[in-house]
Amino acid sequence: MNDDQTKLYWEANADTWSHLSRAGADIYRDEINTPEFLKHLPDIDGLTGLDIGCGDGYNTRLLADKGAKMTGLDISEKFITNASLNNPHASIEYKTGTALHTSFPNGTFDFATGFMSFMDVSDIDQLFRELNRILKPGAFVQFSISHPCFNPLNRKNLKDENGKVYAVELSSYFDTDNVIIEEWLFDINTGAVQPGMQPFRIPRFIRTLSQWFNAMAGNGFTIEMMNEPRPTPASIKRKPKLINATVVAYFLHIRCRKSYNK
Repeated sequence: MNDDQTKLYWEANADTWSHLSRAGADIYRDEINTPEFLKHLPDIDGLTGLDIGCGDGYNTRLLADKGAKMTGLDISEKFITNASLNNPHASIEYKTGTALHTSFPNGTFDFATGFMSFMDVSDIDQLFRELNRILKPGAFVQFSISHPCFNPLNRKNLKDENGKVYAVELSSYFDTDNVIIEEWLFDINTGAVQPGMQPFRIPRFIRTLSQWFNAMAGNGFTIEMMNEPRPTPASIKRKPKLINATVVAYFLHIRCRKSYNK
C-alpha cells in the first residue's frame, strides 16, 4: 500500500476523528500517550520543529505552548483544514503532504515528532532517510507507536470469569508482509458517538522491533530514550478501561538523535 492509497483512508477518517478526539473520546492519548510523551521531551523553547501526522493539531499546539515554532504536516487535507480552523498559535504553520518526500530544504528543523503516526507510514526506512535530510546536525526525533512486540498481526485479550483481562495471546509477530485494515472508534462511552457514525478504517503496517531499530540506525540516528508508558492509578480511576494497558505495554516511545557531525 502506497501513500496515495493510505491518504484515502485518512481523508475518510478525518472529520469523525477530529470530532471524537475533541469530545474527549481518545482516552489513551489524553491519559497515557501525550502526558508521557511530553514528560520525556527535551526542552524545545525557541526551537523549530516538525510534527508529522499532526491530525487536527492537538499535540502540535501543545508543542507550540512549550515555545517551539512548529510546522504540522499531515497527509490528509481534511485534517489540515480542521487543524487550521482550530489554531490559536501564530507560531504554527500547517501543511498537507507526505512525510516520505517533503519539500523542506536540507537541515530545516531542530527536532521532529510523531504522536502515534509513524506506524501509519508505508515505508519507515524512507521516513528516517527523509528525516535525516531535513533535520539539522544533532537534531532529535521523538515518536510514539503501538508496541511492536504486543501488537502483532494477531492479538487477543484473555479474560477471567469476571471479564478482567489477565493476559494477552499473541501470534504472527514475523508476518510483516501484511497490511490489514482495522475498524474501530474511540471510547464510545463519552457520548460523543452520533447515530450513523462510521468506524475508522485504518491501514495497519505490521513491523518487528528490529525493523524499527534498523530503520533508525541505518539512516544515521542513535537511540537515546525509550519508554513503555502505562496508566497511573489516577488515570485508571478516571477511566477504568485503561487497566487493560497494565497487562502488557500497549505503546512504545522512542527518542533518537541525528549525528552532530552531519
